[in-house]
Amino acid sequence: MNTITNCCSKFNPELILSVFNYCPWCGNKLLVGTKLNKWLVLSKTTSDDRGNIMYMCKCDCGIIKPVKRTDLLREKSKSCGCLRKSIRTKEFRL
Repeated sequence: MNTITNCCSKFNPELILSVFNYCPWCGNKLLVGTKLNKWLVLSKTTSDDRGNIMYMCKCDCGIIKPVKRTDLLREKSKSCGCLRKSIRTKEFRL
């Protein structure tokens, strides 16, 4: 299975990503391959137990973990936690 998938899985995902940045059938923004804050979206995964759409993301520091779609789009999740640690370290040094 291709790691670049569109939300509807109807046609060639590479073609869709080269033409649109959203799914032309349902209107959802395609996130695979997108850099959001410190996250790089690698692939769409299965939904969690509450039905939230999840994506496997890689942080700039190298950690890979699943992140909710809504958290990515609303910037609720900006990193794996390394951003918070670096901000605290800088504040402590001042």
